[in-house]
Amino acid sequence: MTFNQTDFYLALMTFLLIAGGYFFSTRYLTKIEMLSKAREVATGSKRKARSSQASQAKKQKKKHAFKEQLKAIENLLKTYSSRFMEEKTAHYKLLFEKAGWSSLNATVLYLGVKIISTIAFTAGAFFATLTFPALVKQTDLVHLGIVIAGVLVGLIFFDYIINTKIKLRYQGMRRDLSSALDLLVICTNAGLSIDRSFEQVAQELSTSNPELCKEFAITSIELSILPDRQTAFRNLGNRLDISLIRGLVTTLIQSEEQGTSVSHTLKILSHEFREQKILSIEERAQKLPAILAIPVVLFTLPSLMIMILGPTIIDLIKSVG
Repeated sequence: MTFNQTDFYLALMTFLLIAGGYFFSTRYLTKIEMLSKAREVATGSKRKARSSQASQAKKQKKKHAFKEQLKAIENLLKTYSSRFMEEKTAHYKLLFEKAGWSSLNATVLYLGVKIISTIAFTAGAFFATLTFPALVKQTDLVHLGIVIAGVLVGLIFFDYIINTKIKLRYQGMRRDLSSALDLLVICTNAGLSIDRSFEQVAQELSTSNPELCKEFAITSIELSILPDRQTAFRNLGNRLDISLIRGLVTTLIQSEEQGTSVSHTLKILSHEFREQKILSIEERAQKLPAILAIPVVLFTLPSLMIMILGPTIIDLIKSVG
């Protein structure tokens, strides 16, 4: 089989076409692959950027939410702490007013005295364990218990002083409360207003009972200054935690609300208090025999036995001797 020139040219053209097509296809495919890879990289970077932005946005939102929660907790703590401090301040002021002391800077004075007393009793207990021979020989556990006892005594010492002062003050006031109530009835029957009646009673009690005079004078001033008269009556009841004063305050508030006559209401209250006082005196009188039986048994009966049996015992001793 022979090849002519035409067949040679056809074979050459076919080879060139095949080679060119292969070369073109490979370069085109590589370019397509490169473009696709570039697109993938670009889309990947965009996705990464978007995901990073989204994650940053989420982090920012979480931080913002966390900050908001911290602010809410801080505001809540501030609210509760302010309420707690207001309640404690009002409590300390009321304690000082009940004891008859000035309520100015009551919180600072109360806490300061309590801290000083706690430190003083703790230091005293500690030095006692080091100086007293009977305590030095004890174990460390006993020393620790003594120091803890000193701390507890220091914490309750000032409270005990205040409560004792309040009790003694109330006892002194109870002596003249019935007289003060009768004077209020007389003043209101004479046509004086309730604030003027309190002022007049305070003047009458200035020498016999200065503490009760002070409380009635404060009530008279509050009645003339405060817009709500019931607040002045409630302040009197808060300062003086006594049954008669509580009844007086309740009666005056009801008369203010209902518009009834104050003098008539005070008359009824004075009569009720006088009956209660008589009943309490009768109750004490009924308890006297039982109370007197103890000293009679302890002191009178032994002396009687000695007087009766003494001569007999002496005669028996002489006869035996």
